[in-house]
Amino acid sequence: MTHPTRWFAALGLAAALALSGCAASIDDAVASTSAETTSASDANEATEGTTTSYVAISDLTELAYEDLGIADFDVETSGSVTVTLADGGTSGAAGVSVDGDTVTVTEGGVYRLTGTLSAGRIVVDAQEDDVTLILDGVDVTSPDVGALLVTNADDVQIYLASGSTNTLADAEGAAVDEAAVDAPNATLYSTADLWIGGPGELIVNAVAEDGITSKDSLVLDGGDVTVTAADDGIRGKDHLVVLSGTVTVNAGGDGLKSDDEDGGVDASATVGVVWMSGGSIDVTAGADGIEGYRQVSIADAEVTVAAGDDGVHTEGFMGVASGTVTVSESYEGLEAAVMVLAGGTISVVASDDGINVSGGPGVESGGGPMGGMGAGGNANGFVPGEMPTRPDRPADVVPGSTDSGDPALDGTGGAETGGRVPGGGGAQGTGFPGAGSTDGRSLLISGGTLLISAGADGLDANADVTMTGGIVVTTSAAAGGGDSSVDVDGTFAIEGGSLVATGLTDQTAAPTTAGQGLLTIGLGDQVSEQTRVTVIDAKGNAVVSYVAEKSMSSLVVSAAGITSGETYTVTTGGTVSGGTSVGTATFGGTSSGAAELGTLAAS
Repeated sequence: MTHPTRWFAALGLAAALALSGCAASIDDAVASTSAETTSASDANEATEGTTTSYVAISDLTELAYEDLGIADFDVETSGSVTVTLADGGTSGAAGVSVDGDTVTVTEGGVYRLTGTLSAGRIVVDAQEDDVTLILDGVDVTSPDVGALLVTNADDVQIYLASGSTNTLADAEGAAVDEAAVDAPNATLYSTADLWIGGPGELIVNAVAEDGITSKDSLVLDGGDVTVTAADDGIRGKDHLVVLSGTVTVNAGGDGLKSDDEDGGVDASATVGVVWMSGGSIDVTAGADGIEGYRQVSIADAEVTVAAGDDGVHTEGFMGVASGTVTVSESYEGLEAAVMVLAGGTISVVASDDGINVSGGPGVESGGGPMGGMGAGGNANGFVPGEMPTRPDRPADVVPGSTDSGDPALDGTGGAETGGRVPGGGGAQGTGFPGAGSTDGRSLLISGGTLLISAGADGLDANADVTMTGGIVVTTSAAAGGGDSSVDVDGTFAIEGGSLVATGLTDQTAAPTTAGQGLLTIGLGDQVSEQTRVTVIDAKGNAVVSYVAEKSMSSLVVSAAGITSGETYTVTTGGTVSGGTSVGTATFGGTSSGAAELGTLAAS
């Protein structure tokens, strides 16, 4: 990384808690996660405690094209150099050398590869040139790691030819040379920026370690990419971007990953970023499904994850703007220090917490490790140094600015003088939030649908929570021990959207509401699984009805149809016709055949 402007957040029925104000808009709510907010025009003057944004996800495509130096994704195939691979019989060509079954591209240009190497490899060693490899029916198995190995180039494009199936694999028994410096550890390994696309198919079988790795930036844009890996599936150390196509990963370690923590020699680079703005991604992973050290942002992608650890994880900012995110299996579903859920459909199944807003690097040491660094920041900060810019985009992109493109997905980070995430622990330091504090952490829910089924806390926020829109339906199987359907350590402000939270304890954190009514209902004896509980207004209309996914004894409901001070009837059993169903909850409709439990007034 050498570019300073690379891309880059009980028995009785009771109503509970009073009203309090919260931010009036998505932009304001995002901005309120910091100790102090700034206007767009003041961003370059920002110092301690201010909010600066990540580059909006809506600008992703343009930035990816520019940053990777790819001006045209339509690969020009005419005039390409054709290389036919064959065991012991590959012929050299202009810009290509052959040594046994090692085929090396030595000059920039466009090369069409076809054929088979059963014990060989393809190497790109082209100084600082741009190289395009058209894979058109390639089947390469390497005796060592690195069936396709980029050792030296500027940018490398791998284009999957239409109708082609291409396979890269390690041989059984292949191993990484742990003693070698910068030894390749993936079946497709690149030291340069890497772009993979086209309409064809790529299959990667990584016996030794990782499937696909770029030590710089990796962009997936089209085609059908399938990776099976002993360790991590697909890794772009600086950035991992999915723009389109079908991506299927089965990994023993992490599925999709961007793990650069410090930007290497470039202290101003914002790295460790996963962006998904299209495509269909299906991940099965032994560890985290998707991990971006600093940022994970999702828009218009279809993401499915089954993970042994977290479904989607970052130490920094996570944003979901649209598309679908389905975590069918996880320890914790979504985890980040700052989270903005602005749209889309999110479904989470977790054995522990469904949503967990906590952490940041260094929490094991008890504080924001990068705080207190003083003015100027540090390479390890959230967004160390000046906000990255482009010539056509000023540095004044902050939440609320019309320049940001999608302010709901702007994260929090550092300002011009090495600004910190509040709570980092030092004046103008570059820290994440420290442990045992809500400072700098936040959860904003402003749109979309969120369904959570958790073994512990459904929604666990060591943070301030603001809900201005969307639908949240969360349930917890926890029977005590401090776990509940909603567990908020900071403030919980709700002024829009619909919340249905159920669990086995009365410890669910009911929000302080500003824009609508709230019902906190203790159901006494447990309501068994598949039992319907309905809230009915004075006109006999069903406001919210919920069919228990698990046994429950508490229910917290806040929705547009609930008005503070009005009385509502709670029933069990019966049926509800009409209305709008979201998971096992129904909003609106007509209830019949139910048994009345009691009445209560909304706060």
